[in-house]
Amino acid sequence: MDFPKFFISFISALLIVVFVSCGDSSDNSVTDQNPTSKTTEISEPTPISQPEPNAAKNEEHDDEDKHDDHDDHDEHDDKDKHDDHENSKPSVKITDKLSREVEISSKPLRVVSLSPTATEMIYEIGGTVVARDSSSRFPTNIMELPTVGSAYSPNVEAIVAQNPDLIVIEALTQARFIGQLSQFGIPVFAVRAASLADVTDGLKDLGNILGLQTESESAIAEINEKLTSISSGFSYSGDILILISDADRNLYAAKPESYAGLIADLLGLNNLAKGMDDVGPYPGYTLWSGEIAARSNPGYILTISPAPPPAPKLSETLINIPGFNRLPAIQNGNVKELNPILFMQAPGPRIVDALEEMSSLLVEETTPSSVKITDKLNREVEISSTPVRVVSLSPTATEMIYKIGGTVVARDSSSRFPANIMELPTVGSAYSPNVEAIVAQNPDLIVIEALTQARFIGQLSQ
Repeated sequence: MDFPKFFISFISALLIVVFVSCGDSSDNSVTDQNPTSKTTEISEPTPISQPEPNAAKNEEHDDEDKHDDHDDHDEHDDKDKHDDHENSKPSVKITDKLSREVEISSKPLRVVSLSPTATEMIYEIGGTVVARDSSSRFPTNIMELPTVGSAYSPNVEAIVAQNPDLIVIEALTQARFIGQLSQFGIPVFAVRAASLADVTDGLKDLGNILGLQTESESAIAEINEKLTSISSGFSYSGDILILISDADRNLYAAKPESYAGLIADLLGLNNLAKGMDDVGPYPGYTLWSGEIAARSNPGYILTISPAPPPAPKLSETLINIPGFNRLPAIQNGNVKELNPILFMQAPGPRIVDALEEMSSLLVEETTPSSVKITDKLNREVEISSTPVRVVSLSPTATEMIYKIGGTVVARDSSSRFPANIMELPTVGSAYSPNVEAIVAQNPDLIVIEALTQARFIGQLSQ
């Protein structure tokens, strides 16, 4: 073999290979630098992984687990929503008895009551309270609850400590506490029981606030039914007077605008205090002095004695009070004591109990038939009913009347026996009676002395 030729051929081939290799490198470099050139890169296909034999089954099982978890979650959410619905209600706005629009944002669960009226209304419809005023004592099971002061002096700190979401007060006596109670952002709602409509309004409003609408409607229907039953079976046509005393022994008569007067009005009774002005410390009452009493003639006197024993009852002491002690009702034993809780301290849904009590105390007296009697002037005088307002114009007549246990509402100035008649008004002298003063006493019988007073018959008979 010719070694030089072989060597030259080998070197030439090697140079060609190097040249071609450099040319490929140069082409690649130009392509990278030229943004307009397009290169299509063909990548190897990605192999598709084959699922494991149990993969599909496991995936199906996972889907079922997710579905079950979703169902459990939905069921739990539904229960939570149901519980929330039970313990809450949409916001309501209700106008209370102080003409305030009170907004209740959710169903109250911690109610504090500051009045027997409010407390009894709440329990009448099936509600409850977490604390009460010291005067709230009905129903009896509330006596175990904490107290937050009295109805007349509530303890604001004790109220707030109960963390209430509603405070219920009585409008007439507790309106002055609104400012103190409202500063804590707690809704304060006022009820009242000055009328039957007030009582039913209170039950209805509290039913709406506490979510007890059905119960409140049932309670109202029952009260109305019982009131109608009692009133329809009751009959008394005489006049009545309802009295209460203050610490100074001043007497006040209940007008129809008072709660006791309301009960009398529901029974259709003729209240002698009707139409008079409010006078004194008790709303709906008027001063009833001895002078006014002497000119009145109630068939029954009903008394209220708020002070607990051993303080004497007004019905027992009335006979010792001038101006009242000679009233026929007192002489005939027609003075009855009313329950102070029902008629003054706790007006409200127990209005039925109050109506039953008052109606049971008043009995229609049998009126004797008309009688005709010949007097000492040989005149036949007809007396159509038992006289209750007698005026005597002679000491002779006056002493005869009192001798047999009778009484008079006015006398002549010469009549001075028995001594207790000196408190009675006079209507002129036995020799010159004042006809106008006599008529002003509204008498149903006038008694004179035949020998000295026959000449007055004409004037008196007209």
